[in-house]
Amino acid sequence: MNVIGLCGGVASGKSFVAQSFRDEGCAVFDADYEAHIALDKAADKIRATFGNLVVTESNTVDRKAIAQIVFDRPDCMIALEQIVHPLVEQELNAFLELEKHRSSDVVVLDIPLLFEKGINESCDSVVYVYAPEQERLKRALARGWSEESFKARESCQVPLIVKETASDVVIVSYGSYSVASAVKDFLATIKGEE
Repeated sequence: MNVIGLCGGVASGKSFVAQSFRDEGCAVFDADYEAHIALDKAADKIRATFGNLVVTESNTVDRKAIAQIVFDRPDCMIALEQIVHPLVEQELNAFLELEKHRSSDVVVLDIPLLFEKGINESCDSVVYVYAPEQERLKRALARGWSEESFKARESCQVPLIVKETASDVVIVSYGSYSVASAVKDFLATIKGEE
C-alpha cells in the first residue's frame, strides 16, 4: 500500500486536492474531520481543562472559542493536543489497518500537522499543496477567520519552505492550474504507468 501525505499552508487547498485523490479512487484520511469529532468526544475533558465557556449547552466544543485560546497561548495548544491527538491517532491507525485489509493500492493522509507530528516519515511520498499567501488569506477570510487568526494558525506550523523542500511533488491549487490533471499524473508516476 502506497501512503501519500498531503501538506501545505493554511487554506492552501489540501481538502480540494484530497477530493481529487478520492475522485481517482484513493481512500483519504481527513484529520480535520476526525479532530472535530474528537473535540466533541472529549468535551468533558476540554471543559475541565479550559472551562465552561468553550463547551456549549449541547456538550459540543465551541471551535471558535477554543481557537481563540489555543492560538494565543502555546501552553493551551499543547494541552488541547494532548487531549485530541491520541483520539485522532487511534482513528488514523484504524483507517490504515482497514485499508491494508482492503488491499488498497494508494491511501492519502490529509493531515495539516503532517510534518509537525512526524507522520511524513511514515509516508511513501509527500505532496505539497501550493497557493500564494494572498490567495490563502483570501480563502481564510471567506471562512470567517480574521487575518490575525490566519497568521496565528500558520505560525504554529513548520515553515512552508521546509514542507515544500521536503516534499516529493508540488501541486498548485489556484488559478488556471488543473489539480485533477496533476493528481492523475502523480498517481501514474507512483504506480509506474509513465
